[in-house]
Amino acid sequence: MGSLEVNDIQQLLRLIDPTSFGFDTDKDFDEGLLQMRLDEPVKLQLCFVLQH
Repeated sequence: MGSLEVNDIQQLLRLIDPTSFGFDTDKDFDEGLLQMRLDEPVKLQLCFVLQH
């Protein structure tokens, strides 16, 4: 409980910045969470996920 597998971490990194962490098959993702304008609660939740 509470642990991430390698695939989970790869998916999370692709969501954050697909141009840096994506593969050739990720042509559908032009922008990641870093490029989006996010509300403060979303940013906070992302920080919680990355801390744990």
